[in-house]
Amino acid sequence: SYISGGALGFVGGGVMGVPSTLFGREMGSLPARLSALNSKAFASCKSWGGLSAAFSGFNNLVKMCRGGAEDSWNAVWGSAMTGAFLNRAGGPQAMISGGASYAGFTYVLDKFFATGPAAQREERSAELMYTDVPLDD
Repeated sequence: SYISGGALGFVGGGVMGVPSTLFGREMGSLPARLSALNSKAFASCKSWGGLSAAFSGFNNLVKMCRGGAEDSWNAVWGSAMTGAFLNRAGGPQAMISGGASYAGFTYVLDKFFATGPAAQREERSAELMYTDVPLDD
């Protein structure tokens, strides 16, 4: 998760930084502009990689603590823990605020888009369901 989040963060940060870096007037020569673009993309890579790794890790921790339950609450609790973890430098109040906002955002997205495991199971048609049966030798 850290690598994929970092890679997407690097690409996204680079794309978002292109207009200001290449078309800015106060940056100087092209090599200096490209260096600034790389710095912006790398900063985005680090933040998105950390976010992705924290979310995946906490989501799996919640799933493990809940006995392997697979539902939408894993993402909500994992997001709350991620928000608290990423805001730990700001103290307890920032951790509570970050956890609540991350969890609330995840809950709203999950309810709005209904992408949780229960919704995915309902969308599957009966003809695609199968049962593994061991073959006799």
